[in-house]
Amino acid sequence: MEKTTKKIKKKNVKVEEESENNSKLETIKSFINKPLPIIIALIIVCVVQLFFLFNMNSKVAIYTGELDSDNLQIANLHIFTNNDMNYFYAAPAAYLGEDKEIYNFEIGYYIKTGKDEYLSFATRSRELDNASSLKTIIDEMSAWNFFESSLQDYFFSDQVLNNLDDLHFMVKASTTKGSTNADVVIDYPIEIHK
Repeated sequence: MEKTTKKIKKKNVKVEEESENNSKLETIKSFINKPLPIIIALIIVCVVQLFFLFNMNSKVAIYTGELDSDNLQIANLHIFTNNDMNYFYAAPAAYLGEDKEIYNFEIGYYIKTGKDEYLSFATRSRELDNASSLKTIIDEMSAWNFFESSLQDYFFSDQVLNNLDDLHFMVKASTTKGSTNADVVIDYPIEIHK
């Protein structure tokens, strides 16, 4: 007799569990059949899409620039940034200032990140065996044309992308052979239009 009572108890427990599962399932079905969960799901999808689009659009920009001073002129400068490719173009600079004979130089574009802090963006440097004209070096070495995938960050790092509106053209050169101390420093901010 004991065996039959145990079987009955097990069946009663199974029936109660099934009825609890059915009631939970019914509650879930009734919740899903209402429009509120669909509206909540659509709102979440829209918020995620808006965040994604805002993030994409914040990286898309076209910058143009120029420099017109008494000593230095740059006619064209273009920067394109987006989520696929980043591009930089700068026409050769025309140096109109006093010409000097130099032995080493560092020339290019820098991003100003602080009061006296600069981050090199597109620069070239060289030490020369024989003295060369500062005007010739600026005319020959100041042009740039390069692009880079947005997945790379060699030129277009996040710090550069966030500070492109504070771009400077700089030349640091030494008139003494073998010296690395720059006694010629040219620094001009580029007028950038976004």
